Amino acid sequence: MAANTEHKCFPQPDSTEAAIWRYMDVPKLLSLLVNRSLFFPLVEILDDPKEGSATWNQSLAAWEKAQKIYNSDEKIVGRLESSTELVRKSVFVNSWCMQEDESNALWRIYGQNNNGVAICSRYKKLVDSLTPLDHVGMINYINYGDDEFETNNLMNYIMHKRREFSYEHEVRVVRWHRVPAKSDDQEVISAFNQTVHVEKGGKIVGLNVPIDIESLIDGIIISPYAERWLPKTVDKLVASLGLNISIEDSIMRGTPTIEHVPMTEAHQNVIQNAMTKGMPVDHLQQINVEKLPE
Repeated sequence: MAANTEHKCFPQPDSTEAAIWRYMDVPKLLSLLVNRSLFFPLVEILDDPKEGSATWNQSLAAWEKAQKIYNSDEKIVGRLESSTELVRKSVFVNSWCMQEDESNALWRIYGQNNNGVAICSRYKKLVDSLTPLDHVGMINYINYGDDEFETNNLMNYIMHKRREFSYEHEVRVVRWHRVPAKSDDQEVISAFNQTVHVEKGGKIVGLNVPIDIESLIDGIIISPYAERWLPKTVDKLVASLGLNISIEDSIMRGTPTIEHVPMTEAHQNVIQNAMTKGMPVDHLQQINVEKLPE
């Protein structure tokens, strides 16, 4: 089985081997590894209050249409649920960043208290880890003040975001979690039944979707800002769970790259002469071998 990548509302990358990243704090990593599942939060609990929203022009058009109905002779018996309201309370998503290199911005945002991690994988591995219950594609970033999208398909509401979030380069997995229609595909029915509901206050706010962790994850990368105890701790956690996943430091971690500049006798003479004349130390450090007197 694999996720659905054929839907018109889900743009696909040029290469299915494109690198993807999921940045998170340590508690989320622990949940991922222990439960061996990906967490799909309900859209309405995401940080961006505009998730699943119509654009300004689309909202205005809907308002004008409503005014015509109110001003007509038709009897009003209630209020229909808007597409935005339906999507926000019915759809669950799981998000990744598609980018070859690490993102300093995402390390800062999602690596809480600097002790963050990122799991890295490939687009194809994510698709192959999921089921036909899931749709996968790349987010379209638009200007919600001027641009529009087709509203005849509810998936468009969830696959568009404001341009201010374009730095995320988001790949989104979407699940409209409903009982599968009558099907002979027992694997699909089994995948639905194995999904675990995460509840808060008696309401489903997320899904834990089982996956093959080792098939999905290429490695776990430790934040460049993490304290030095974190790599060993994560390594022990992975080993204790019997998982064969590599743990690596971020390539962003390091010290300044210092050039090796040998001091010749000519350098020494220039520096000594300068010191006798009282030249400041910071000026001495700027002496360039190419500018030495012949």
